[in-house]
Amino acid sequence: MQSSEKVDISRILIHPSDGSASSARVTSIEAANSVLQNWAHDASGMCQNECEVEIIFEDGLRYSGHYPLTKHEKRVSLSRHVRRQLTALAKTACIKRGQAPANEPILSPNEADPAECAKTVLEHYNI
Repeated sequence: MQSSEKVDISRILIHPSDGSASSARVTSIEAANSVLQNWAHDASGMCQNECEVEIIFEDGLRYSGHYPLTKHEKRVSLSRHVRRQLTALAKTACIKRGQAPANEPILSPNEADPAECAKTVLEHYNI
């Protein structure tokens, strides 16, 4: 793969973590941002609402994580949030690993070293 070519997103699945029946399936980050913005605006007075987000890339790689819904955010940016999570995960290469925290993103296929996988995703995938 050439460094200028990045793997595109096939689809994004979004589900509220609270178990409500709402869900969305979109094909772009921009559409996901719109859904998340609407859900954040419509969120009830609960302090912490969040959504489960699964991004499926054209080559089959999957990213699963959570996105916090806050009414105070001026502009929702799922790509910024994902890049921050992947950057944090990539920097944990030197840290002793126990069990992954519940809020840490999951990448599949599950490679032996999640930090290396996160670096690869940041470099070669269109987020």
